Amino acid sequence: MPAILKHWCDVVLEHQFAYGSKGDKLKGRNFLPSFTVGSPEDSYTALGFQHFRVHEFCKHLEQTAYHTQMNYIEPVYFYGTSLAAGYTENEIKTNAKQHAQRLLDKLAELG
Repeated sequence: MPAILKHWCDVVLEHQFAYGSKGDKLKGRNFLPSFTVGSPEDSYTALGFQHFRVHEFCKHLEQTAYHTQMNYIEPVYFYGTSLAAGYTENEIKTNAKQHAQRLLDKLAELG
């Protein structure tokens, strides 16, 4: 995970708050990862540039949710956020709007 997210986890998910014998403050809450992926979808295959599918990069997030007794929800994400990968600003903005709507729909579904 990115260093800033790791730092956040270390600070917020404290022993006896999020886990440990008394650490049940997050128990039963939903954990919904939402993020963007710079490369195109075909980069995230066994033979692609990244060599792994996106969900394989999320295993640490899933384990964190389980460790803190949270309900892991499959992530909401989209590919193609990098100008360096050949996406235009308009494509990125359109994808971002669609991503935001999918996230809102998922949150509404979870109630």
